[in-house]
Parts: sequence; C-alpha cells; structure tokens
Amino acid sequence: MKYPKLLFFGIDGAMPSYIKKEVEKGNLPGFARIMKQGVFFNDCMPVFPTISPTCWNSVHTGAVPGVHGGIDQNIHIPGDNPWEFITSYHGSNIQAEKFWETAAKKGYKSLILNACSSGPAKTDNVSQLFGNSTRLPRVELGAGYVSGCPQQYLHINTGESRASLLISGTKETGAKPKSEAFDLSQGIQLAPNTFEFKALKGKHELNANEIQEYSWVVITHPDGVQVGADIDNAKAAKIVGIHEWTEPISRELMTDMGPCTFHFRARLEEMDAKSGRYVVYITPTYNLLKEVQNIEDARKIMDIAEVHTVYCGLEDAKTFCMDKYFDTQAFDFSWRRQVLQRMTADCDYDFIFDFTGTVDAMNHQFRSYAEGLDEFNCCEMEPEDPRIKEAEKIFSRCYQQVDEHISWLLDNMVGEETQICIMSDHGSIGSKDTFHQYLIMERAGLLTYLTDVDDEKTWRNNNIDWTKTKAYCVGSCQINVNLQGREPCGIVKPEDYHKVVGEIIDALWQYGRTPEGFPMLSFAVPGDQAGFFGQKGENCADVVFGLSGGPMGGYFGVVHAQQIPSAKSERGGNMRSLCIMSGSKFKKDCILERPMDLTDIAPTMCYAAGLPQPKDATGGIVFQAFQEEM
Repeated sequence: MKYPKLLFFGIDGAMPSYIKKEVEKGNLPGFARIMKQGVFFNDCMPVFPTISPTCWNSVHTGAVPGVHGGIDQNIHIPGDNPWEFITSYHGSNIQAEKFWETAAKKGYKSLILNACSSGPAKTDNVSQLFGNSTRLPRVELGAGYVSGCPQQYLHINTGESRASLLISGTKETGAKPKSEAFDLSQGIQLAPNTFEFKALKGKHELNANEIQEYSWVVITHPDGVQVGADIDNAKAAKIVGIHEWTEPISRELMTDMGPCTFHFRARLEEMDAKSGRYVVYITPTYNLLKEVQNIEDARKIMDIAEVHTVYCGLEDAKTFCMDKYFDTQAFDFSWRRQVLQRMTADCDYDFIFDFTGTVDAMNHQFRSYAEGLDEFNCCEMEPEDPRIKEAEKIFSRCYQQVDEHISWLLDNMVGEETQICIMSDHGSIGSKDTFHQYLIMERAGLLTYLTDVDDEKTWRNNNIDWTKTKAYCVGSCQINVNLQGREPCGIVKPEDYHKVVGEIIDALWQYGRTPEGFPMLSFAVPGDQAGFFGQKGENCADVVFGLSGGPMGGYFGVVHAQQIPSAKSERGGNMRSLCIMSGSKFKKDCILERPMDLTDIAPTMCYAAGLPQPKDATGGIVFQAFQEEM
C-alpha cells in the first residue's frame, strides 16, 4: 500500500487535560508516542456551540459555523413551521466545502471512515463509509434514521413460563441513546432445550422493515448456551458460559437494497440452570448497503466477520455494564482496523480520516460522576460515593482502548511523509444543574404549552400552543421570535420584534445563578450581533446564548453544547479540544501555548501535506507548529 499524505483520527469528546495527566502517569503510551513525535496544542478551542456536528464541520471545512451553515445540531429555516428542523449531521445541509472535496478537484483520493457529519461524499474521489449519510436531512436529530438490526434480548424460561423475546432497541436521540422495550410473541420450543425466536419486525425507528424476516435459535445447557441462525448452526456453535461471547455469527439477509451480509455476536447475560432461566443478548449491527455510499466499497468489506456498532449495550448509567460495553468497543476497533487494511490494499488514498465516538458516549454518561456531581438528582456526591471511582475506571478503560488504536494506526497506516493529526471536537464538563431554555421561556410568559409540562417528553415544540407563544427554542443555544410574516403561525407583530428580543434576553439573564452564586449565563445577544463567536447567516436565530463553565449543563448535551469554548470547572472539566500534529514537517516533543481553534486544523494540515487549502476556510495556518520557518 501507499501511505497517505494525511492521516486524521478524530476522537469525539476527548479531553486534552485528561490525556496530559494520564501520559505523565505512563498510562497512555500511544498518546505519549505521538506527543513525543509532534506538537501538542495546549490551548485549542472548539467553536460555538460546543456540540459535535457544529465542531466537526468546522474541522472538515476550516470555517466558522456561520460560514459552513451547521450552526447547531438542529437548524431552523426561516419561513418553515417553528417545529420543523434540518440537521447539521447531514452533509447536504452544509454550505462550505470540506477540505477533502477541495483536494478531490485536484485528483486526490480520500477515505472517510465513520467521521461525524462527513457524508455524503460529492465526488467519486472520496470513499465515504458511514458518517451520518443515512440520517434524514430534513428532520431534527431525534428522528434520524439508523440502518440495520437492533440489539435484542432472548429470555428463556424452560420451566412453567415459555421462552420470550424482549427487544431493547437503540434509537438515537442526541448523543445519549434511549431504549424502548417491546414484548413480542413467545419463542417456539423446537426440541428439548431448543428455542427459536423471530427477530423484531414492524418498528420503523428500529429499522427492521428494511430486512427480511429472520430468527435466532438457542440451545440451553447446564453450563451455557449455543446460539445460531438455525438449528444446525446452533448445534455446530461452541457453548458459551455466563458473560461469554460467541464468535461472530455471519448471515446473509435480504434487504430493500438487495442481499447484505450481517455479523452479530451473542452474549450469555444471565443464567440459572437449576430453574431453567437464561438471558441471551444479541448485538445490533448496521446495513452496509446503506451506510457505505459506494456499493462496491460496501461489498469489498462486507465479509469482514466482526461486529461494527456504536453504544452497544449502553442504555443508561444505571444499567451500564462496563465489561459488555468495552468488549463491544474492542470488536468495533477490530472491525475498523480490518476495514482500513482492506480498503488500502488495492487503492492508494492521499487522505484517511478515522473516527470514534466512544469517549463522548462515556462523557455523557459519566463525566458528571467523575467530577463528583449527580446530574440526575441535582446535587454534589459524597467523596466516598462508589460511582466516582467507577467513573474513573470507565474513563481509564475508554482512553486505553483509544490509545491502543492510535498505536495501531502509527504502526500500520503511517509512512515517513505522512502528516498526522489526532484531534477532538470538544471536551466536557460535569453538571449538577440544568439551564433549561424551554422552562425559562415558559416562566417568562413567552412560551405556552397545550398541556401541563409534567415530564421531559413534553418539553419540545410539538406540545406548544402557537397561538399564544412569542418565542420558541432551536437547537442547543438559540431562540427565535414567533414573528408574523416569517413564521407561518407567527403572532408577534414586526414592530414588536425588538421588544420581544429584549424580553428573551432579560428572561435568560434573570434565570440567575447557581445556589453557590456561580453565574449560569456567559452571554445572550441578538443573532445579528453573534458574529464575534462565529454565529451568523440567515439561519442564525434571533437570540443566541452561551453558558459559563462550572456545575451548570445545558438542556441539550448537558456536559457540552451550550457551554462556551473556553469553559472549564474547578473539578477537572474542560471544554478545550484535543489537537496533536505530527509528521516530518512538525516540531518534535513540543507543547505549543499559541491559541488556536478548530478552524485552523485543516489549513495547517493541508499546508503541511502539500494539499490545496480548503476553499471556504476562515481559519489560518499555524506556522509556529512547523520545524522551520515557512
């Protein structure tokens, strides 16, 4: 293979402050190696809002959000109904050119593997694998489409109760997945201790309608189970004991795009052989025909017999199984390494972008615990609370897995002239309080609900009485006026527009401080004055606000999103982005204090590799990172 000119590895949510401390302790040899070989940027800022699609699109384009258009995860188009949104996770909604698209016009080839908000590709010179291409571009994130088969649990009771199937299907709603349980018809006993289960069908949000009917067969034993696609497969499989995994189970299933090979693993979750009770977990998996843009690329990697999935086994912090989660992440890293080797074996790519979201997933679940904060009960935790130590172990294992992958990339994907960048989109800050813009607008009399707000599900625009509402919330940090002549249901007269904008800003500031006296709000400005932090354009809201650091999270994201790029907490949280650049052009073993932000990454790396500058970049080249004056 020809080594790439540029190698990027994106680690969603990675915190440079944590990495530096762990490297000093000798716990992250891969990070230590790349830092020794290159430049560690000690003050790399994300863009605002500090949320994944906005930040990653600034990495991809070298442009501020107001230029690339992905100003938030959900974007409202003026003139649409207030409850209608588009998503910045889909590349069709991004107005600036990604730097690999600029390079593609000069004939350079790129491989984009699972990079957040990177797809779809607009040229044949880009191999786009995953990257949120299958999300529906004209709907908000919560209605996003994720292809493939959901995770599921097979419940077996060989005594008086018949076998049953429970599907716990992961539906993405922001960075934290929600689980919905469906009790289906009971399994069929085919023979003594042999049970068949029909897999889930008929739930669109769990993406089963695209795949043919299929079943699982489980054979129970006193010391474990055998799992297979049919009786013969199950009988041929090895017996797995409690908390053990099967080898990958590969099976071809017909989809609405033709036959596709899917790969699963099963794990024996629970077992009481005496009473005959068994619980078997089946991993979710993606449909490569939909997640890989080029069908030939999909077929090229379809036979790789390993599970590729995200958030596998992660439902919420209360039911989190550490071993199960990190096992599935290990399967996923194994899959991506095989994909990189397969794709580069017969194609010379000038640029490769690899990506993982595992750190961000752990931040959303456990960052607050790691800082001794209980965001669910809105309080500080006692120092001896075992959840604090548990969170520390979780982050240690999480970063170690990422560290191992960095070492693999350096050993297998890097040549003498390869320029490397390891980066994240934002950091994370623990929270025990929530800045709830919906609730703030309601209390100010600017937003009225049709029904009482008694749970989180009703705090959304689909429950608003638009005949009485003057202001509505968009995305993580934006609020619009329900203006006559612009919004189809607008009630605010144009002559009252500036008055309502002022009322919105006053309401945000009056929300006040935490019980400790810490100011919650950092700024709240009219949208036409938001250009100083990169927010502008026709889709920018009428009011934009940001939160300070400290124990205050936002309604969207909680541990990141509404917090300003420079936010940090006294308990170790920090919103700054990770950025390490290495290669023949960069200084060695250098910690650079020069301030930079995400928009500088693509211009600097393209310059180092001799690739064209991103067409729409607003960021610049960080010359101080290079070995020689250039």
